[in-house]
Amino acid sequence: MPILPLLRPDTGQPLDLGFSVLRSVSPVHCQYLENMGVRASMSLSLLEGDQLWGLITCAHPEPLLVSHSVRTMCAAIAQLLSVQICALQIRDAQHQREQKSRLINELSAAMRQADSDVLEGLLNHPEQLLALTGAGGVAVLIEDRLQLIGECPTVEQVRALYLWVREQCLERSEPLLTNHLQGLHGASALYSEAASGLLAFVLPKPVDNGVLWFRPQIRSSMKWSGNPDEHFSAAGDNRLQPRTSFALWEQQVEGRAREWSAADAYAVNELRRYAIENDLARQVHREHEAVRERDELVAVVSHDLRNPMTIIIMQCGMMQRLVAKDEGKHTVRLSAALGTVEEATERMNALIADLLDKSKLDAGQYPLECKPLDVVELLQKVCALLVTLTSDKNIELNCTSSEGLSIDADPQRLFQVLSNLLGNAIKFTPSGGRIDLNAWQVDGKVLISVRDNGGGIHPVHLPHIFERYWPIREGNPNGSGLGLYICRSIVQAHGGELWAESDPGVGGVFPFRSPRWSPPSLRLGSFPPAGARPGHRSSPAGHRHNR
Repeated sequence: MPILPLLRPDTGQPLDLGFSVLRSVSPVHCQYLENMGVRASMSLSLLEGDQLWGLITCAHPEPLLVSHSVRTMCAAIAQLLSVQICALQIRDAQHQREQKSRLINELSAAMRQADSDVLEGLLNHPEQLLALTGAGGVAVLIEDRLQLIGECPTVEQVRALYLWVREQCLERSEPLLTNHLQGLHGASALYSEAASGLLAFVLPKPVDNGVLWFRPQIRSSMKWSGNPDEHFSAAGDNRLQPRTSFALWEQQVEGRAREWSAADAYAVNELRRYAIENDLARQVHREHEAVRERDELVAVVSHDLRNPMTIIIMQCGMMQRLVAKDEGKHTVRLSAALGTVEEATERMNALIADLLDKSKLDAGQYPLECKPLDVVELLQKVCALLVTLTSDKNIELNCTSSEGLSIDADPQRLFQVLSNLLGNAIKFTPSGGRIDLNAWQVDGKVLISVRDNGGGIHPVHLPHIFERYWPIREGNPNGSGLGLYICRSIVQAHGGELWAESDPGVGGVFPFRSPRWSPPSLRLGSFPPAGARPGHRSSPAGHRHNR
């Protein structure tokens, strides 16, 4: 019977029959039922959440009108059965997870205690590794070593399969799961007896590390009421007709393994997560140990080298005084050679000091003894030290400061920063040039800048000049390339910021801010990670070719 009216008068749309319980079915389905000798049918859906879990189908050889009360009862039974199915599955999954969790904890502890690679710990627990997924065999690949446990394909077959597994796992960033391996990887049909099911994960490392669980093929037969592969056939009038044969048909199933459960997938995913966490923890520990050993080596070498360097400098000075008294023809050449040795030794001393400072900065153990520091007095000391160098190059050195400026700083460390910045300015300012050292207060902070009118810094170099060893990488043989890196780290340890600005051919300026004086304290500098950039308002932190 047609639905009247065809469209709803209130909306003008067709009537929604989505929740109708009495409705017509396809003519093809009616013919299908007639071919089976069925005149009436009714179905009940079994749901797991919003998903169809199963179906109860009722059939009758004669037309049968099922009353509303019976239909309501059947619907209630189906709903109750659906609830029970969900409860049983949840209980079963919870029980399986509890069993898996115990095995995961044992295997995770074994990975933590492994001497070398984390997966080494799994090899000492083969029974737990197999029980984790109920597999028949498992393969553990650790770099170039392959260990097979239980029923597995051959070593060559596993290695060839791993190449495909690794590509699949890295592409999806999760374990690979299938109970019909040859359907995904045709070459596996050669060893389907041992590995028709596969559950595997790999670690995201540049070397080959992974675990592959195998399940054997299960040969089974499935009986159908008619051949399920028989399609509808077209009649002479081009109407589709359902199949008419319902003779018992038996299907042989091959190349498939018992399906992996959700608990199996959960267990492997958790084991992979623990393996990655343990591996990362090992890498961090190794890096910390390497940094600690490096710092100890730098400290020992610096200490042991300083004494002989000091002795060499003293001996060079004494020999120069003795040579000065000699009026021989080789005196000038010998005196120049001694001066070169003394200069090189002093440069090595400075390099050792820079390396020791860098080691402390990287370790966050650079000591600061802060106290109220008069800015005018600090600038006067720096200028007094370097005025000889500016006079030798005929450079005008101007020093200005606002009155009453005071900062909470380590005098020795801040003096090191200013002398380094001024030394660089003197080095790159031509004869007859000018250098300005200024200090004033801005927004409650003290701003100190060193400005020169030298050649400036090329824009390509400016973003990199505070990086460690940048001048060395650029082919500048003078200095260690640590000067500005150390200066910026010292300023940051004081709670300030240092940056650079430059116009090629006009000059450059290195300003830094420092908080005004606060009550004195004795503390260790808290340094940001090596390579961190200050959040300043200017151009990116840069670096001059300096020591």
